[in-house]
Amino acid sequence: MRNMWAIAVKELRSFYVSPVGWVALAFWLFGVGLFFALDVLQGKQASMQSWFSTVEVLLLFLGPAVTMRLLAEEQRTGTMEVLMTSPVRDWEVVIGKYIGALIFWASMVAVTFVYPLILALVSRPTAGPDFGPIVSGYLGLFLMGAAFLAIGVFTSSLSGNQVIAYIVGFIVLLTLWIIGFLTQILPAGPIANTITALSVTNHFEDFGKGVVDVSNILFYLSMVAAALFATVQVLELRRARQ
Repeated sequence: MRNMWAIAVKELRSFYVSPVGWVALAFWLFGVGLFFALDVLQGKQASMQSWFSTVEVLLLFLGPAVTMRLLAEEQRTGTMEVLMTSPVRDWEVVIGKYIGALIFWASMVAVTFVYPLILALVSRPTAGPDFGPIVSGYLGLFLMGAAFLAIGVFTSSLSGNQVIAYIVGFIVLLTLWIIGFLTQILPAGPIANTITALSVTNHFEDFGKGVVDVSNILFYLSMVAAALFATVQVLELRRARQ
């Protein structure tokens, strides 16, 4: 456990000293600020439901960007071989790097907490916003980001090239995001139900409405567990080949 937390702290610090971390943060702040101005303030609505459904698109780009270097950089620089021959376990490396990225993502989400306060101020003297859907919306946003980061960690383990890791991660996330729209054109049946169950957007919609369904929480947590487990298997396979 000590090794895992040491890796997590190291990765978290690297986000604040590398250009990638600051570019990702700048992109996030610009995007969420723009969407808040257009969807909430300009729309003159005391609700952030449309904002949550819009900013989720940013995660398609941020997820792979934040995680693309985590394991790919280790392979490119040769430090992965050092980790593989050290007493650090594979799962400690994976989870440690993931936790570092997850804390960085949590800080990015926390910066936007100012928006509900702004909404409460501008909605006076009329009835203020309902903070129930806002809290649940933030929960869903964090969970979706957590799942996207886990998938990004997995794709980062597949190649020593960060660009390739980013492209593969983006394609995987885009596929999971697009399939939700297929349910609108497919007839009701087993296929449509399966696609609905795998869609990251369909599971996110309830959070923005103020509905916290345990099945939706388990869906994102299952994605995290599956992606991290697959990443560990990749590292173990690479260790066995050495």
